[in-house]
Amino acid sequence: MIPDWEGVATAINARLSDRGMKQQELAERSGVSVAALRLLQKAKATNARPRTLAAVSEALGWPREHLAAVRDGRTPSDGAARPEPTVAELAAAMEDLRERVAELERVVGEGSSERRA
Repeated sequence: MIPDWEGVATAINARLSDRGMKQQELAERSGVSVAALRLLQKAKATNARPRTLAAVSEALGWPREHLAAVRDGRTPSDGAARPEPTVAELAAAMEDLRERVAELERVVGEGSSERRA
């Protein structure tokens, strides 16, 4: 079977975009050099080691075997690992929390006013 390096590149690039993550941040999280990541992202890393793919997979919030499965043409398992939320998901959750806190402050403030009266 021919390794699907294009699939690996597509998966990495899409995940970086989804998470709002830069190449440098991925390098720091994975311990893989920016040069090696660049080759993976351009489907030119035809000799990437399994530990490199595992480190990048984990840094992107996937199970260790995710990118190896993509490379091998297998459907990656979701594993037991829960993916890290995207920047957009975190922003939405923060906004929801702000609204809830504001509502609680309003309700508590009304309760305090009623007790004083």
